[in-house]
Amino acid sequence: MSALVDLLLLRPHEGPDLVALDALAGQVNQFLNLVRLAGRLFDGARAGLALLRTWLAARPVGESDLAPELLARFKSPAGHYVAYVTPRGSIWDVAFLDRFVGKLKQITPRVTGFPVTHQVYSRMVVRGFRQAMVYAFFAVVVLLALDFRRVHAVLLALLPLGLGFLLLQLLVWVAGVRYNYANIAAFPVLMGYGVSFGVNMVQRWMEDPSKTAFVAAATIGKGVVLSASTALAGLGSIAFARHRGVSTFGFLLLGSITLCLLLATLVLPVVIDLIYQRRGTRNVS
Repeated sequence: MSALVDLLLLRPHEGPDLVALDALAGQVNQFLNLVRLAGRLFDGARAGLALLRTWLAARPVGESDLAPELLARFKSPAGHYVAYVTPRGSIWDVAFLDRFVGKLKQITPRVTGFPVTHQVYSRMVVRGFRQAMVYAFFAVVVLLALDFRRVHAVLLALLPLGLGFLLLQLLVWVAGVRYNYANIAAFPVLMGYGVSFGVNMVQRWMEDPSKTAFVAAATIGKGVVLSASTALAGLGSIAFARHRGVSTFGFLLLGSITLCLLLATLVLPVVIDLIYQRRGTRNVS
């Protein structure tokens, strides 16, 4: 058949009777292509049926079929099997994590895995940041006491930081932001940045306490605003990060520094004037 096709496919340059042979050769070639296609289809069907027979003849997998290294992950040398428990909720939710690990430890105290270690390490992180905040606060108070050497001046310098921290909680609640292990790192940073605005304002006012504190706001306040703006430009850009923890870290810094700046330049002068100007106290030294 192949030789006949090759003969019919010859295309001589002369002879009108060979046109019919040329058409016949094309039809034969199409028929052979269909035969080859049918053969491939039947071969694929045979292979599929053979694979299906193999699946039907498959037997259950036993421990003897597993590699020793893989079996050792699920069975101890003493014959005890490991049980994997998948939490239904999010382990990043502290309340759910405590309930989940607590129920597991009620069954057996010998539990391990990421939720268990995460609970321990998360407590260490929170405890570490609390200690850092306490140490930072005491360090700030000591430095202010060494500089001002007056209790009232130290309290006035800390006023924008304290009020800013309280208002930040309201801002966090309104914005629907939740604290996590990434954004709580903003508080020790806030402790250093937030107090600087009040310190500058109080130092400038104490140069001449006989004048209103708004004089300090009108003079050194410009420098305070410019300094805060550069800090906000650098730290506030973190709020646009894709990572949720990093973005909320930037949000907390952006909101807290802005609040401390507004309180130091607008509210603190009012408080100073209400305390000292109305009482007629001109010399607070």
